[in-house]
Amino acid sequence: MIIRIESKNPVLKGFSEYTWAKYVDYFDDKNHCAKCLQGKWIKDINHRMETNKDIVLHLKEGKPFYICGVAYPWNYNNNMHLAVIGKEGAEARLELYTGDILIVRDAEQYMFNDKKARELYPNLSEQYLTCRNFQFGAQYFR
Repeated sequence: MIIRIESKNPVLKGFSEYTWAKYVDYFDDKNHCAKCLQGKWIKDINHRMETNKDIVLHLKEGKPFYICGVAYPWNYNNNMHLAVIGKEGAEARLELYTGDILIVRDAEQYMFNDKKARELYPNLSEQYLTCRNFQFGAQYFR
């Protein structure tokens, strides 16, 4: 898998220190945000990462990977969320609010929404149910 952000800037701009990526091994429904997606963190993907440079990682066929970035200044609608599943030859792209393009090769985008989370966890707060990390975990793992 190759991850790249195409940008006019040399480093990622517009995202806070809550920018991360990880291999996702399982879903912990006792938490939301990054803590609900359990797996190995990728330290090279962060709010100071270089752009226009390939990050090469190994992602097994059919396995999930999640990239998240909280916009700075904070605006929920500008957050970066991309869930992918390893698939040789595929490509996922996400245009960020900054105009930059997040590209993940050898993976396909996994589309998700809040439907499964709301169906499975009707008693949880909106804090959980609007969390895109939680939505992904509920839909993919449940």
